[in-house]
Amino acid sequence: MSYDHTLATPRRLTGYHVLGIFAGFFGLIFVMNGFMIYQAITTFGGLETQDAYRKGLAYNKRIAAEESQARLGWTAALSVGRDKDGLTLRMTGNDGQPVTGLKISGALGRSATNRFDRSVSLIEAEPGIYISAGGDRLEPGTWIATLEATGSGEAARREATFEIRRRVWVSP
Repeated sequence: MSYDHTLATPRRLTGYHVLGIFAGFFGLIFVMNGFMIYQAITTFGGLETQDAYRKGLAYNKRIAAEESQARLGWTAALSVGRDKDGLTLRMTGNDGQPVTGLKISGALGRSATNRFDRSVSLIEAEPGIYISAGGDRLEPGTWIATLEATGSGEAARREATFEIRRRVWVSP
Protein backbone atom coordinates (compact mmCIF):
# COMPACT_ATOMS: atom_id res chain seq x y z
CA MET A 1 0.00 0.00 0.00
CA SER A 2 1.44 3.31 -0.99
CA TYR A 3 0.49 6.75 0.16
CA ASP A 4 0.09 9.73 -2.12
CA HIS A 5 2.15 12.49 -0.47
CA THR A 6 0.86 15.17 -2.81
CA LEU A 7 -2.51 15.40 -1.03
CA ALA A 8 -1.15 15.96 2.49
CA THR A 9 1.43 18.67 2.11
CA PRO A 10 2.38 20.13 5.47
CA ARG A 11 1.69 23.83 5.99
CA ARG A 12 4.79 25.80 6.70
CA LEU A 13 4.95 28.68 9.18
CA THR A 14 6.58 31.50 7.30
CA GLY A 15 7.84 34.87 8.43
CA TYR A 16 4.71 36.51 7.01
CA HIS A 17 2.51 34.33 9.18
CA VAL A 18 4.49 35.27 12.31
CA LEU A 19 4.36 38.95 11.34
CA GLY A 20 0.57 38.74 10.87
CA ILE A 21 0.07 37.04 14.24
CA PHE A 22 2.36 39.56 15.95
CA ALA A 23 0.62 42.57 14.33
CA GLY A 24 -2.85 41.18 15.12
CA PHE A 25 -1.98 40.56 18.76
CA PHE A 26 -0.60 44.04 19.39
CA GLY A 27 -3.30 45.63 17.25
CA LEU A 28 -5.95 44.09 19.51
CA ILE A 29 -4.13 45.38 22.59
CA PHE A 30 -3.94 48.93 21.15
CA VAL A 31 -7.64 48.90 20.24
CA MET A 32 -8.67 47.71 23.72
CA ASN A 33 -6.40 50.23 25.46
CA GLY A 34 -7.86 53.00 23.30
CA PHE A 35 -11.39 51.92 24.23
CA MET A 36 -10.53 51.83 27.94
CA ILE A 37 -8.91 55.27 27.80
CA TYR A 38 -11.98 56.69 26.02
CA GLN A 39 -14.30 55.20 28.65
CA ALA A 40 -12.17 56.53 31.52
CA ILE A 41 -12.04 60.06 30.13
CA THR A 42 -15.70 60.38 29.14
CA THR A 43 -17.13 58.89 32.35
CA PHE A 44 -14.91 60.67 34.89
CA GLY A 45 -16.97 61.34 37.99
CA GLY A 46 -14.16 61.97 40.45
CA LEU A 47 -13.73 64.87 42.75
CA GLU A 48 -11.93 67.99 41.73
CA THR A 49 -10.70 70.06 44.61
CA GLN A 50 -10.38 73.75 44.10
CA ASP A 51 -7.29 75.23 45.70
CA ALA A 52 -5.79 71.91 46.81
CA TYR A 53 -2.47 73.55 47.74
CA ARG A 54 -4.04 75.85 50.33
CA LYS A 55 -6.12 73.02 51.75
CA GLY A 56 -2.92 71.01 52.09
CA LEU A 57 -1.31 73.84 54.05
CA ALA A 58 -4.25 73.76 56.49
CA TYR A 59 -3.71 70.06 57.20
CA ASN A 60 -2.08 70.71 60.59
CA LYS A 61 -5.07 72.83 61.61
CA ARG A 62 -7.33 69.93 60.63
CA ILE A 63 -5.33 67.54 62.81
CA ALA A 64 -5.54 69.98 65.75
CA ALA A 65 -9.31 70.28 65.29
CA GLU A 66 -9.68 66.49 65.36
CA GLU A 67 -7.60 66.28 68.55
CA SER A 68 -9.75 69.00 70.12
CA GLN A 69 -12.86 67.07 69.16
CA ALA A 70 -11.43 63.87 70.69
CA ARG A 71 -10.76 65.72 73.97
CA LEU A 72 -14.46 66.64 74.21
CA GLY A 73 -15.27 62.96 74.54
CA TRP A 74 -18.66 63.32 72.90
CA THR A 75 -20.24 60.45 71.03
CA ALA A 76 -22.75 60.75 68.22
CA ALA A 77 -25.25 58.08 67.22
CA LEU A 78 -26.98 58.89 63.95
CA SER A 79 -30.01 57.00 62.68
CA VAL A 80 -32.95 57.40 60.36
CA GLY A 81 -36.08 58.73 62.03
CA ARG A 82 -39.35 56.89 62.32
CA ASP A 83 -41.01 56.19 58.95
CA LYS A 84 -37.81 57.33 57.16
CA ASP A 85 -38.70 60.95 57.91
CA GLY A 86 -35.23 62.42 58.34
CA LEU A 87 -32.37 62.00 60.78
CA THR A 88 -32.18 61.45 64.51
CA LEU A 89 -28.93 62.25 66.30
CA ARG A 90 -28.19 61.29 69.90
CA MET A 91 -25.28 63.22 71.46
CA THR A 92 -23.78 62.08 74.73
CA GLY A 93 -20.78 63.33 76.68
CA ASN A 94 -17.93 61.29 78.09
CA ASP A 95 -19.92 60.93 81.32
CA GLY A 96 -22.87 59.37 79.44
CA GLN A 97 -25.07 62.42 79.98
CA PRO A 98 -26.85 64.04 77.01
CA VAL A 99 -25.13 67.04 75.41
CA THR A 100 -27.70 69.82 75.22
CA GLY A 101 -27.90 73.23 73.62
CA LEU A 102 -26.18 72.45 70.34
CA LYS A 103 -26.86 74.02 66.98
CA ILE A 104 -26.50 71.29 64.36
CA SER A 105 -26.47 71.88 60.62
CA GLY A 106 -24.89 70.31 57.58
CA ALA A 107 -25.63 68.41 54.39
CA LEU A 108 -27.18 65.12 53.42
CA GLY A 109 -26.40 63.49 50.09
CA ARG A 110 -25.74 60.38 48.09
CA SER A 111 -22.27 58.92 47.78
CA ALA A 112 -22.25 58.55 43.99
CA THR A 113 -23.90 61.80 42.84
CA ASN A 114 -24.65 65.29 44.07
CA ARG A 115 -28.08 65.48 42.44
CA PHE A 116 -29.88 64.70 45.69
CA ASP A 117 -27.74 66.79 48.05
CA ARG A 118 -29.67 68.92 50.49
CA SER A 119 -29.00 71.13 53.47
CA VAL A 120 -30.21 69.85 56.79
CA SER A 121 -30.54 71.36 60.24
CA LEU A 122 -31.38 69.49 63.42
CA ILE A 123 -33.30 70.79 66.39
CA GLU A 124 -33.27 69.47 69.92
CA ALA A 125 -36.44 67.45 70.53
CA GLU A 126 -35.37 66.03 73.91
CA PRO A 127 -32.20 66.58 75.93
CA GLY A 128 -29.37 65.28 73.77
CA ILE A 129 -31.66 64.05 70.98
CA TYR A 130 -31.75 66.12 67.80
CA ILE A 131 -34.07 65.55 64.85
CA SER A 132 -34.04 67.03 61.36
CA ALA A 133 -36.27 70.08 61.23
CA GLY A 134 -37.52 69.70 57.66
CA GLY A 135 -39.19 66.33 58.12
CA ASP A 136 -37.90 65.16 54.73
CA ARG A 137 -38.76 61.62 53.80
CA LEU A 138 -35.59 59.80 52.76
CA GLU A 139 -35.62 57.53 49.75
CA PRO A 140 -34.15 54.04 50.18
CA GLY A 141 -30.42 53.61 49.75
CA THR A 142 -27.16 54.91 51.14
CA TRP A 143 -26.92 58.51 52.34
CA ILE A 144 -23.92 60.38 53.71
CA ALA A 145 -24.59 62.90 56.46
CA THR A 146 -21.99 65.60 57.10
CA LEU A 147 -22.96 67.58 60.18
CA GLU A 148 -21.37 70.22 62.37
CA ALA A 149 -22.48 70.73 65.95
CA THR A 150 -21.59 74.07 67.49
CA GLY A 151 -22.13 75.03 71.06
CA SER A 152 -24.91 77.29 72.17
CA GLY A 153 -26.32 77.49 75.64
CA GLU A 154 -24.61 75.04 77.99
CA ALA A 155 -22.23 73.75 75.32
CA ALA A 156 -21.18 77.28 74.31
CA ARG A 157 -19.23 77.65 77.51
CA ARG A 158 -16.94 74.96 76.20
CA GLU A 159 -16.66 76.69 72.78
CA ALA A 160 -17.20 73.33 71.18
CA THR A 161 -17.30 72.38 67.53
CA PHE A 162 -17.98 68.76 66.74
CA GLU A 163 -17.97 67.36 63.20
CA ILE A 164 -19.93 64.26 62.30
CA ARG A 165 -19.65 62.35 59.03
CA ARG A 166 -21.65 59.15 58.87
CA ARG A 167 -23.02 56.81 56.24
CA VAL A 168 -26.68 56.02 56.80
CA TRP A 169 -28.63 53.20 55.19
CA VAL A 170 -32.36 53.64 54.52
CA SER A 171 -34.04 50.30 53.90
CA PRO A 172 -36.75 49.97 51.22
